[in-house]
Formats: sequence, C-alpha cells, structure tokens
Amino acid sequence: MKKVTCKVVAGQCNEGLHKVGDKLMRRLLPVLVLVALACGSKPSASETESVSLPESRSKVLFVIAHQGFRDEELTTLKKILEEGGFAGVIASTDTSVAKGMLGAKVKPDLRISEARSDEYEALVIVGGAGAKNLWADTTLARLAREFREADKVLGAICLAPVVFARAGLLKDVDATCFSSVSSELEAAGAHYVKEDVVCSGKIVTASGPRAAEAFGHKLLFLLEKEEE
Repeated sequence: MKKVTCKVVAGQCNEGLHKVGDKLMRRLLPVLVLVALACGSKPSASETESVSLPESRSKVLFVIAHQGFRDEELTTLKKILEEGGFAGVIASTDTSVAKGMLGAKVKPDLRISEARSDEYEALVIVGGAGAKNLWADTTLARLAREFREADKVLGAICLAPVVFARAGLLKDVDATCFSSVSSELEAAGAHYVKEDVVCSGKIVTASGPRAAEAFGHKLLFLLEKEEE
C-alpha cells in the first residue's frame, strides 16, 4: 500500500493567494488551514504573515422598527450582504428584543441614536407595518441625511422609503415603495415609479417583500462598486 503524504508548499500557496482579492482570500483561508491541520502540519509564521487580510469587514447599518418590521426583508438583505463580505449591524429605537410581523425576534445591536454614519458604508431601512413608526423619527432622518451628505449608499424597502421622503432626500428622485404609500413619496417631490426596485444614483428603493432579493443584490452591487 502506498503511503500518501500531504504537504503545504509555501511558495505555491503564496503565489496563488496573492492573485486573488481580499474577499476570496477571506473565504479560502479557513479551508487552507483545515487542510493543513488534517494533513498533520501547521502553516508556518512566514506563510500566515504573507496573507494580507483586512482587520475587519466593512459594515452596513440595518434599521428596523422595534415592533412590526418585515421579517424576510431583514433576513434576506442581511444574508445577501453578509455573504458578499459585509458585516450587518442592526439598530432600532431600543435594544430590547424587537419583534417582526411574522414572529421573528431580533435583538438590535444598538439604538439609532448611537449610530455614526462614518462607521458604515450604507444605511438600509427595513419595511413592515411598524416602519410607519420611523417616519417621524427625527434622529433617523438626521442620520439618513448624514449618509447622503457623505455620498454613501442608502436603501429602503416597503414602507421605509417614506423616511427618506420626509427627510427631504427624494425630491426630484426616482423611487418606489409599497404602493399604498406612494402618495407620501409624491408629496415630497419624488418621481414615484411602479417597479420592484428603483436605483437613482446611490439611493435604492424597493416595493416590498417580494422584491427583497433583487433589492439586496442591487445594494451589494453598489457597495462592491464603491470598494473597487
């Protein structure tokens, strides 16, 4: 019987790893480590030091209503962006457990009032019936304007685009939302477009839960473009 040996060749590994981007390296490194351990060897200091990884992932701030956010909008968006290499952070009006319309329970990471625009690459507001309670939130409106002034990505879905409208961010901007509140957008000077997802520069809006996946991929596209 032939004896099979497994070796990690530092030169070959390093040459290959330097040809891939940071995102791919983040995914491959754990696999390489597991292979090395399974073969009874450990990466040397020179091997691990040669792989340059970012200290932390870029973050996206998700804002949800404390009661009545739309469950699948949050979970779908968060999954798409996190699989794309971005860390999702959840904010609400309170840090006690928030409840979704369909029964989901989520503990926010921080209050909206604690969020700083310079710590995130994008602001995404989740919809649901409870999003109406965010329409008049002056702290959230101010935060949204700060993101806009910093030329960062803004996203809102379902009833949430009204937050942007009332913050004065949608004047003369193409946007969509849940059809029952389209008049709110038009009253703020927006050009309401009856489509699932509408992208106007760095402002992305979506009509509701069925558009969550397409909305998430559009946000990811813009965020990846910003990192190029």
